[in-house]
Amino acid sequence: MKTKNADLLMQSWVCSQLIKGPVNGFINTFAKEFNLSRPVASRIVKQLVADDRIILSGSPRKPIYSLGTTRSIFHIYPREEVDEDMKWTLDFAPYFDLPPNIRDIVHHGFTEMLNNAHDHSCGNFVTVSIEKNAKELSMMVGDDGIGIFEKIRSELNLPDKRLAMLELSKGKLTTDSANHSGEGIFFTSRMFDVFIIKANGLDYSHDIKLPFDFLMENKLMKTYDRKGTFVFMNISLDSQRTTKEIFNQYTLDPDELSFNKTVVPVRLARLDDKLISRSQAKRLVARFEGFKKVILDFEGVDDIGQAFADEVFRVFQQSHPDVQLVPHDASEDILKMIRRVQSS
Repeated sequence: MKTKNADLLMQSWVCSQLIKGPVNGFINTFAKEFNLSRPVASRIVKQLVADDRIILSGSPRKPIYSLGTTRSIFHIYPREEVDEDMKWTLDFAPYFDLPPNIRDIVHHGFTEMLNNAHDHSCGNFVTVSIEKNAKELSMMVGDDGIGIFEKIRSELNLPDKRLAMLELSKGKLTTDSANHSGEGIFFTSRMFDVFIIKANGLDYSHDIKLPFDFLMENKLMKTYDRKGTFVFMNISLDSQRTTKEIFNQYTLDPDELSFNKTVVPVRLARLDDKLISRSQAKRLVARFEGFKKVILDFEGVDDIGQAFADEVFRVFQQSHPDVQLVPHDASEDILKMIRRVQSS
């Protein structure tokens, strides 16, 4: 092995060894594990110390190696063998000391995304990694399956896989209603500071610092035709967010604990054109009947056509009077069009 840097597998192994306590003679053990010469192993360990993955103490003659603040754990599992709660409890949780609210969020995201990969990916393997430093924690769950956007497009018979993101944004989306509520990705994406899905040549990004989500084509991913779905999550360790807070944001009555309110970015209903047709409107309102209140976020939408507005705010509303539609961040032109169709 000619490597001069510690890869993810090495970083994970270091963490698994030093979690047991400080050790002597670590360079020799490290060299033997990865079939390295002692000089190469020494250089890599020196870099691990510089990266705060290892704390070096003792004397030059008798150095002592302890686990540093920056920690990484990495595992690959056969998909059929995934038991998300056991994997969290045995393979990841013992290595990360986290504030209670952060621990709850990471546990939630880990189990939900791992379960999705197990039940829906149709792949062979699931890859999981978590890294924590002094300021933040990052997590990745990946698989080698069909890809989430193509899976949704196929199951819902959508004309374009980009519209899968519209369905995900609504929440309560599942292709297996007998075993899933369809709430996992929706809530997880709102618990973390940054939540990214890469699949089928598309990138979806939800960032709490940005006013709206992004969906874009990943040309590099297309070039390599990489299979599967990769979910990346990041959260600051000083975040005060809680799982309860996020659940309550999408519940009209906190005492009910039911997911009955959602926020939908209207711009996701379009592909490369304006929002003018009834077919676009029907895609937007699909499954709205599962909620009591739908906030329609018009951020990034300048105007809408009469047919689109009529289908949403008159036709759908008349046939579903128990669903409250609330326009948000809509321009005056959009609001005028809504009032026009409602009065007709």
